Amino acid sequence: MPAGRPNKPMELKILQSTDRADRTNTSAPRYPKIKTIPAVPPHLKKQKGASELWRRITGMLTKVGLLDQVNIDLIVLYISEVMIYRRSMEQVEDLGLLMVNDKGLYVANPARKIASDAMKNIMAIAREFGFTPSTRQKITTDFDSPTPTKKTRGKRKITAEDVAAEMDI
Repeated sequence: MPAGRPNKPMELKILQSTDRADRTNTSAPRYPKIKTIPAVPPHLKKQKGASELWRRITGMLTKVGLLDQVNIDLIVLYISEVMIYRRSMEQVEDLGLLMVNDKGLYVANPARKIASDAMKNIMAIAREFGFTPSTRQKITTDFDSPTPTKKTRGKRKITAEDVAAEMDI
């Protein structure tokens, strides 16, 4: 595993206005962008709240041009991990942080560990897509173009919060 911070995707660098020509990998693969919000995967439809989360996340990423046919599976993983986290925390709320084992001793609720692991996975994926508050503050996008270029950047910029507000998310 390489040391240091992982590389940001070029699209995110463009949205954050931190891209530099001398650091751009011009041979990086470009995958087809998804222009409309994709249908909710069948296994997510069965989980309470997953469909709404799917539409919110894919809608936002489609709007700013970060959703493509390759990273869509990462969004499925992200939402699956959020659902695991929610279910685990519901169990923690129902049963408490501590449980009594078969020997009558108090032990930590195993659902809390599952929730903690899910949260780590959620945050790792969230950083890749700029979902965290620190990266979201840095993202701007051109209103007319889903992925701005150096030529179009500077025309009526809106923030990710503006996009979210426009989409009522």
